Amino acid sequence: TGVVPRRRGNAHPTISPYETFAASDGWLNIGVANDKFWALFCELTGLNEIVADPRFARATDRAVNRAELQKIIAPVIRKETRKFWVEKLAKAGIPSGEIKTVGEVCDAEQLSVREQVYSIDHPAAGVVRGIGSAIRFGDKPTPVRLRPPMLGEHTNEILKEWLGLSESECESFARQGAFGAASRDSKKDAEAAE
Repeated sequence: TGVVPRRRGNAHPTISPYETFAASDGWLNIGVANDKFWALFCELTGLNEIVADPRFARATDRAVNRAELQKIIAPVIRKETRKFWVEKLAKAGIPSGEIKTVGEVCDAEQLSVREQVYSIDHPAAGVVRGIGSAIRFGDKPTPVRLRPPMLGEHTNEILKEWLGLSESECESFARQGAFGAASRDSKKDAEAAE
């Protein structure tokens, strides 16, 4: 058309419906890429009356009338779960997929099998969950995971190792407030927690 498509967030600029929809338990992507899939989609969703509607009959019509189409499709998708729609659409070959929450991702079996999500004790925060590196080398075990440090917990260690400062120099800087008020107490807090 010679017109540069504007941004549409999760919606495809020239194909509709090819975007995210709210199901009864969260969001999913649905990609009705062509007229063949459009007819299948209408049949699966019980929207047979709009398959030949002139506003939506061809892919270009659906793209032009996206807002109207959304108003018709959205309530239908919202009636069922993400899993329901993904399974139903997959049987027809229509691309779709659940959009998982962060919690669902962290609890996914593939992450636990690969030991990607781990728990570690923290002196101030209790048990903290984290995501490990996805990089693996052969059958080597995952690297040892350390808890997040307390504020200023390793300041003296780093200053000694990197700058060659003595313990007394580090303490002198801390007393003068060089590391902020929190750094004076964080070492004590970390030692007390251990």
